[in-house]
Amino acid sequence: MCHGRSAPSEISRKTKLMAIHRVDDWLLGKAIEGDVLALERLLAVVRPDLSRYARRHCQSQDVEDAVQDALWIINQRLGSLRSLSSFAGWAFQIVKRLCLNLNKVSMRLAHAEFDGHHVDATQNPETRMIVISAIASLPPHYREALLLFDFLGHSAGEVSHTLGIGEAAARARLHRARMMVREDFADVGPLAQGIANGIR
Repeated sequence: MCHGRSAPSEISRKTKLMAIHRVDDWLLGKAIEGDVLALERLLAVVRPDLSRYARRHCQSQDVEDAVQDALWIINQRLGSLRSLSSFAGWAFQIVKRLCLNLNKVSMRLAHAEFDGHHVDATQNPETRMIVISAIASLPPHYREALLLFDFLGHSAGEVSHTLGIGEAAARARLHRARMMVREDFADVGPLAQGIANGIR
């Protein structure tokens, strides 16, 4: 008897059993229309499937952040969904993109240099965790702006397009995010302060 990976047909069958693929059109429609109770119910229904999907694409420590951010994005942008049938694929793509961004950030933080200070995961693990915690504690809309600008190197135009807001609003979010991160470093040592200042 084979105990290896599931056959494609079995994977497909499991996928179809996911709650996110069986969301009631009426519930989804009401949520899109702005019904608060319907939206809360929808997010509660799809969260377990988004978590399972995130565990396939994110590092274990990033799963919860990715899911929380995905739920926030779904909450904010559900009204722009053009087809009810595309909801599941759209939601999964949001999670996948967030996981990809978080993976890139983790790689950069593993061997990063901020304001002349080299941050190595093996040499300065505590400082690195301070940086990660400070960024993770930001509200989702500020965190996404900071990651896109300062860690992924996107332009203002690219960030505004990704977030669905104007360039001025994107820059305002970035400025506020940077200020909030620096405030988190008010009582830590000079190395961590240098890292915070290095977040442009």
